[in-house]
Amino acid sequence: MTDLARFFEDTASLDADEGENASVIMTISAARSLIQTITRENEGLSQCKPVDVANHNLQKSHALLQINRLAALLQAGCESAMLRSTLKDLRNVLRVNLKLLEIQLRAARAVSEIIASAIRESSSDGTYSAQSWRTPAND
Repeated sequence: MTDLARFFEDTASLDADEGENASVIMTISAARSLIQTITRENEGLSQCKPVDVANHNLQKSHALLQINRLAALLQAGCESAMLRSTLKDLRNVLRVNLKLLEIQLRAARAVSEIIASAIRESSSDGTYSAQSWRTPAND
């Protein structure tokens, strides 16, 4: 689905009678798109499935850029309940994403430490280890 088609699909559900202006509607649409992207990433991370981090980061960066550009168009003191609710949902999804990414990062660090330790142990001939200085009488 193209970005334009997704925009019209997302904004079709917005009630024009609520008096939302175009910048608010477009910001809500961009935030919803970001929520969908992060939710897909969260599902993959929580199910231990391979996640295309580069693609997710590209999509998240694009959506954040859209939101930042649209935020400049929003009127000061914008009182849109729908926008506020959507941004609250985004914050909640981001909190879950942060926790899942922290878990992934800790796991990657643990694995890299194990590998580094194994490499150090296998490449050492024992010349400089404390064990080489011990004699059977000192034990």
